[in-house]
This record gives sequence, structure tokens and C-alpha cells, in this order.
Amino acid sequence: MKRTILISIIIFLALAGAAAVFTRPLITFIAEKQLKAVFTQSRVSIGRAVLKPLSELDFFDLEITRGETYDFKVKEIRIRFNPLSLIARRIREVSLNGLDIRIRTPKKSILEFGENFYLKSPGIFSVKSFKLSGLALDLKSKDVSLAGSASLGLDLAGLRLDNLDLKVDNLDAFGVHLERGSLVFPARDKSGSLYIPLAKYNKARIKEIKSSLILDQRGLFLDPLSAELLDGKVEGSIEFRADRQGEYLARLKFKGLDTAAFINDFELKEKVEATGKLSGTVELSGKGADLKVLSGQFAADEPGGMFVVKDTGFLEETARRSGQSLDILVESFKDYHYNMGTLQMGLEKKDLSFNLAMEGEKGKRNLTVVLHDFNLGKGE
Repeated sequence: MKRTILISIIIFLALAGAAAVFTRPLITFIAEKQLKAVFTQSRVSIGRAVLKPLSELDFFDLEITRGETYDFKVKEIRIRFNPLSLIARRIREVSLNGLDIRIRTPKKSILEFGENFYLKSPGIFSVKSFKLSGLALDLKSKDVSLAGSASLGLDLAGLRLDNLDLKVDNLDAFGVHLERGSLVFPARDKSGSLYIPLAKYNKARIKEIKSSLILDQRGLFLDPLSAELLDGKVEGSIEFRADRQGEYLARLKFKGLDTAAFINDFELKEKVEATGKLSGTVELSGKGADLKVLSGQFAADEPGGMFVVKDTGFLEETARRSGQSLDILVESFKDYHYNMGTLQMGLEKKDLSFNLAMEGEKGKRNLTVVLHDFNLGKGE
């Protein structure tokens, strides 16, 4: 009896081994055919496939290219399963190692890049766990330029991020420029960290952005958040709520913003001259570049400073609205020193307004500037 069982096991293993050897070309052929159906008009090649009938299917040296548009290379793909998981139509784990992605679509947006693929309905198998290590990304589209690397782990069954290590060499998107940023979530930890040495938006430069992050079923929370702006400090929080479909809410506190640094960074020396520092708060909410709420209140730090308007275009709207003589208004902003000052920001529909009120030895001064059709996406 024992001898019969032993012979049966040997025969089964021999058949399984033979199947693994002789089905490799067939597996490679089927996999390439399926990939060509997804990546239309692309060249697909797989170096080799290894099948372990009871536990694993591996692919090595996979490459998908379409002219100069994109080139995807994967050093290794491992698909892990067992007989019971296959019966339940579930793949235990899919892991990719050494994924190199190069994309060039200079005449199309990043969203239009999806036109290169034909995604069918989900297959009959679900995946429990996904792991990615050694991702290198080089992307250039009409609206996004991104170079960086990443590793991550996903619990797809539990809809949970297991770990993430993202490094951005440089990013240019919708007017925003980032350099050498990093985002890290340690294994099985809901809290992570963000660090960006330098970010630019239009002519604004934000340095040393640091934040703790919390990711859970409620959403993503950056709290506390700190940064350096206009030789001053920024502190606060930003939240992205899962139940608000990508909307965000930011509450920020500013301390010691240098008005002279603002004039210099935004190249306004020919229009305005100013000294002194401002401190205050800003609250904004929106979705992407579309702002819904933006309000802010600032006050001048002691001992005040100087505010001189050189370009009369800044004062023409104020003169028209108040009925004052433009010449008198221009004269009142020559060599004006203030002891106290406030700045209020507000968004009405698409118009962003700045209301400046100052008080000094020469009396009070008020100035309003309105940016019509304001949108965060207009970074240039």
C-alpha cells in the first residue's frame, strides 16, 4: 500500500514537472497575446516564464514598447497562488521587481495618455496582495514632467497601503515645481512623513516643507505641516477627506513674512517698494486647481515699515472706485511709512481680492487689488 502511494506521488510530481517544462512556451505565448490586447499597437516580448504548478508563475525580462511614446521594462513578475486560492479565484500575491517606465507624449496631456491602452473588464481572479520594488519613472507629457522612484505594498483585499517609499527627483505639473521630495510610509504603519526641500509656484519659493502624515479610511491628513516662505515661517494642516471626492481643506498660520522678499521674488520693484513683516492666517478649500473658499487675515508686525507705489496702474482702480483724484492718491503713496497695517484676502466667485489698510504719521491709506478669474492652475 505504502509503495503504491509513493509511486503515485512520484508519477504526479513527474507529470507536474513535465507540464511546467512543456507549457512554458505556451504560457509565454498566451501572456504576450493578452498584453498586446491591452497595449495596442505595441511590441511585447517576454524573456522567459517559469511555472511551479502548485505555487507560482514567474515572468522575466518583460518589455512593452510603442515607438518613442513609451517603453516599459520589468525585470521580474511573480504571481503566487495555491490550489485552494485558485479554487476561490484568488491570487495570493503579485509582485513586480525592477520596473522601468519611460513615457514621452509632448503633444498630449497625461490624462490623454490612457488612450494608448485598451482595458477590458476585470478578470475572473482577484488579487489579495500587490508589491512593487525598484520602480524608476521618467515621464514627460504636455502638462506633467516627472522623474523619480518608488517601492510600495498594497493589501488589495483590505484596501490598505502596507508601505510606501516614494522619491521625486523633480516634478513640474500645473505650474508647480518640486525638487528632491520624499514620501515615506513604513510597513504596516498608518503614519508617514513628507519632506520637500524646495517647491515653486509661479515665482513663489517654498522651502523646507515637512509634515507628518496619517492615512486611514477617513482620508489623508498632513498634520503638523511646516515650511519656510518669504523669509518667514508657515505652520498648519491640510486634509484630503475620502468622503469629499478629492476635495482638500488647508488651515495655515504665517509668521514674519517679509514684504521686501515678496517684492523681490515676484519682480515688482518697478511697481511697488515695501518693507516690514506680516503675520496671519489663511484658510482655503477646493478640488485640484479649482478653489471654492479662500480667506485670509494678516497684520503688520511691529514697528511697521514703508509702502511706496511707483506704478500708478495699481492706484487707478482705487481712484475710480473711491472718486478720489488719481494725482492726489499717487502723491499720498510717496514715501509712506506705516505703523499699523492689515491685509484681508477673499475669494468671490473667481475673483481674488486683497484689501490693504495702513495707518501712519501721514494718516491712513487703503488699497484694493483684484485678480480676476483667479485659478491655481495658472502657474505661468
